[in-house]
Amino acid sequence: MDGAEKDIHLTVVVVSWNTRDLLSQCLTSVQCSLQEHSFQIIVVDNASKDGSVEMVNESFPDVILLKNRKNIGFARANNQAFKLAENSRYVLLLNSDTILLRDTIQAMLDFMELNEKAGIVAPALRYPEGGFQQGGGFDPSLSTAFNYFSFLSVLFPHTYRGMFVNQKKLSLSRKPIKIDWVAGTCMLIKKAVINATKGFDEAYFMYAEDIEWCSRVRKHGWDIYYLPYLEIVHCHGASMKESSDHWLKSLIAYMKATRGIGQTILFRLIAAWGFSLRFMLCIFASIVTKKRELTTKAHQMYRSSKSSLGWQKNLHE
Repeated sequence: MDGAEKDIHLTVVVVSWNTRDLLSQCLTSVQCSLQEHSFQIIVVDNASKDGSVEMVNESFPDVILLKNRKNIGFARANNQAFKLAENSRYVLLLNSDTILLRDTIQAMLDFMELNEKAGIVAPALRYPEGGFQQGGGFDPSLSTAFNYFSFLSVLFPHTYRGMFVNQKKLSLSRKPIKIDWVAGTCMLIKKAVINATKGFDEAYFMYAEDIEWCSRVRKHGWDIYYLPYLEIVHCHGASMKESSDHWLKSLIAYMKATRGIGQTILFRLIAAWGFSLRFMLCIFASIVTKKRELTTKAHQMYRSSKSSLGWQKNLHE
């Protein structure tokens, strides 16, 4: 790592909360992937209790470590790190449970250099076992919600725009795809974008902050690209030990802030219908295949359906 701050081309920011072993794996993959670059790594630890801080100090002494006394959330923690990246041309955000694949970041940087209007780019996200995750899409609205929950955007991703893109089908394309938002799991950002937009909205503790920020980035005239031919590994939700609908709560808050109360109510109804449909499909599939994981998935869909209507306590406004 080049220690001369004025020569830093890329700043890598990793926010961590109780993910010691995964964080070590992530940082090792970063160092292996960026050996030929001038870069710095900033880890923001949100009051971990698992020895993450000690591990970074011992195993990665060149990493800049910011230690928070409490968990201040994803958005605010990233904004802390942005202030230390003033002399970087690019900033790479990574979740602590990600693993970089060799040449992925180089290809993202190359794309940025060739596309002046590209403000943020992101690769495809894969589970460790190989399946694709949801990592981007189009701005949440009644139409994109309906397309997603009715499976139109899942079955016909090139025709119908959904809140989430079908990464499995789009991965067959070797072309960049312009979309409205990409997940904060892994996003490469031009520092000029951060300067203009002032980073994340700290009103979002976790989830939907990436959607909100990408909306402001587009309003400032930059484009956001999903690069389906590039991949990283994401051990999704590793720091969240139990199923949670916090993402849905944040998404509903975003809808309310951008679309108003009337459309938010309709969005809740569409989401409840969509999750109910998925619940029934999972139940049917679990009976036919006798796969236990489908029963677990059905319970998750049932919970999300209730949460969409505000029937879970943590979603009451």
